[in-house]
Amino acid sequence: MITVTMTKPSQDGVDELLDRLSQASQRLAETSERQTRELEAQVKSFLDRSERATENLIERIDKDLRTQVASLRKEIDQLQRRLGQLAKPAKKAPARKAPAKKTAAKKAPARKAAAKKTAARKTVAKKAPARKATAKKTAARKTAAKKAPARKVGAARAAAR
Repeated sequence: MITVTMTKPSQDGVDELLDRLSQASQRLAETSERQTRELEAQVKSFLDRSERATENLIERIDKDLRTQVASLRKEIDQLQRRLGQLAKPAKKAPARKAPAKKTAAKKAPARKAAAKKTAARKTVAKKAPARKATAKKTAARKTAAKKAPARKVGAARAAAR
């Protein structure tokens, strides 16, 4: 059989163990500090790159927007010129229409004069639609529209007699 006897650890062994633990903890602290500095440097690098990329993107967008706004302004100016050109002839158009109205006004009295001449002849023709007034309005309208040319023919026949 093997017998193991336990002896009290010596003070030197404990001190040696404490020194080793102290050195290991110092190495761990130094390593963690170094890694922390490296991570901070990487984060700072990422942030700097991100800021530069954002600034580049903003510059590109600004440039594109300025280009688009400039082209829109040009198009607006062109459209305003076109509208100005279209508006000028439109102002002249009412002046051309004014003489046409005068000719229409001259024709109106001639029609009234013709109507006055045949007024005596139309009295007989006017009585016929008055009798049919009891019928439906739509029917009266249709018959009135059909009889209008007949009146002229009848008036012409009466004039011929």
